[in-house]
Amino acid sequence: GANMARPSPPLLLLGKIGGKATALEGSDVLASLVTAARGRIVIMAGAGVKSNNVANIIALTGVTQCHASARVCREFKFEWTTGAKMGSGNDNVVWVACPEEVSALKKAVGEN
Repeated sequence: GANMARPSPPLLLLGKIGGKATALEGSDVLASLVTAARGRIVIMAGAGVKSNNVANIIALTGVTQCHASARVCREFKFEWTTGAKMGSGNDNVVWVACPEEVSALKKAVGEN
């Protein structure tokens, strides 16, 4: 017979799980879901995943994948303005991926 690769299980990304604001705060619920999934689906932790807590989230929950935005806020100044606003926030702020946080996340989970 043909040697066919087994397909990867479906992925479920969970943020703000169990009514908690972060994956770490909802780690008990995530752990229960990982156990219940029994490898049939991949449970991915999200919401508040940072380099300083990702290893703890993995240890507490048994998840094999995490989602992190690794973002930082950058402020810039306009030379001119018309007075019009783009939404309700500060138009002089933009969220960008932080290379240092990405590197720190990879180091925290043992990737280089």
